[in-house]
Amino acid sequence: MSSDIYVRAFADGAVADRDGLAVRRLLLEACGFRVEADGSLRVAGAEVRGLPVAGRPFAGLQFSRSSVPAFDLIVAVARAGGMVILPVGCAACIVAEEQRAHLPADIAGDGVELVDSGAALAAVVQRALPSSP
Repeated sequence: MSSDIYVRAFADGAVADRDGLAVRRLLLEACGFRVEADGSLRVAGAEVRGLPVAGRPFAGLQFSRSSVPAFDLIVAVARAGGMVILPVGCAACIVAEEQRAHLPADIAGDGVELVDSGAALAAVVQRALPSSP
């Protein structure tokens, strides 16, 4: 199971900026403080783009080629930033019930799941995959 997963902040139905310092710290510690020349990170087999920079607006980031080993980290990042997890082709995943009210209608209309762990996120992604014959 491998997928692109976006992690975004929302407020009142629109993308919102957050203080990304907690997210930055979490990601840098997870990758051993190794940042690629293009600013991306490699963490738990996933490529992470959009690392927060101190003093700049931060609305979210992207995990590419994400797989189950990265899912606990993705949930931790979402929790640290007060953000929503948006796996491509899946329902939006909130990490706190109060996030539901802030989702844009087009995202909320596709279904919303409350996740509290990487295993819960993996289950959402797995349900969206086509069944094997």
